[in-house]
Amino acid sequence: MNAGSFSNKGKNDYNEDRVVVLKPLPEDNASHFFAVYDGHGGTAASTYCQKHLHTNVATYEKYATNKKEAFIEGYKATDKKFLKKMEDCGTTAVSCLITQDAKKIIVANAGDSRCILSSGGKAVAISEEHKLGNPNEKKRIKEADHTVETETILQDGKRYQLTRVDGQIAVSRAIGDGDFKDGDGPPEKQAITCVPDVYERDVKPADQFLVLACDGVWDVMENQEVVDFINKLLSKAKTVTDDLLSQICEQLTNHAVNNKGSPDNVTAIIVVLPKKPKK
Repeated sequence: MNAGSFSNKGKNDYNEDRVVVLKPLPEDNASHFFAVYDGHGGTAASTYCQKHLHTNVATYEKYATNKKEAFIEGYKATDKKFLKKMEDCGTTAVSCLITQDAKKIIVANAGDSRCILSSGGKAVAISEEHKLGNPNEKKRIKEADHTVETETILQDGKRYQLTRVDGQIAVSRAIGDGDFKDGDGPPEKQAITCVPDVYERDVKPADQFLVLACDGVWDVMENQEVVDFINKLLSKAKTVTDDLLSQICEQLTNHAVNNKGSPDNVTAIIVVLPKKPKK
């Protein structure tokens, strides 16, 4: 299995994103783990997740039999441990486990990053973002006695609507952000929750590659646009290597920043799935 990544600070002064490519996962040599952590307010949360989240997932007591529960509890454990550090920052997280022999894909997402799949050249969304405009997200935030506020800002001569929790933070799910996690209530009830949605998919013969990326990509490019961009470059390659995929990730992130106008840090991972032998 080949995989590559690139993290581009874009037009920002520094890069708060972090990326993980583990082939194999140290705690489970039969599986592979990939993740993009889109930090905000600093790098402490994204760096902490980069070092610890995969371990917290893979060492969960039911990991061998219940990967979905392991992801959820691994995210919760990571959040709980990070909050004890009292760092005033946070990170969204999209992570993916590909199990033995590339038979199953398991994706966990908390926040506005995304994982997609190219299957027969067609883009398939594996995860869904958590946006502040989503009724379920807004309901949870309000029930936690916080507010969702929208204001109009002027940027580069254009007016944009910006929605934030309590007028401060533009995400609804993240690890960290202790100011928005009140009292002793369960993680699921917090205004900004760390609990991910988890998606599972059996790998099909037509499935080609996965893309995990932060909102710096998805805010300016459609799913199919990303798949077409990558397929065009892959079609020119005689051999697919990790280095080639990292170069394509670099070209993709540069395109998002320089040609599509992404103002954010831009990070992407491409994972090429092994071809299934024909029966």
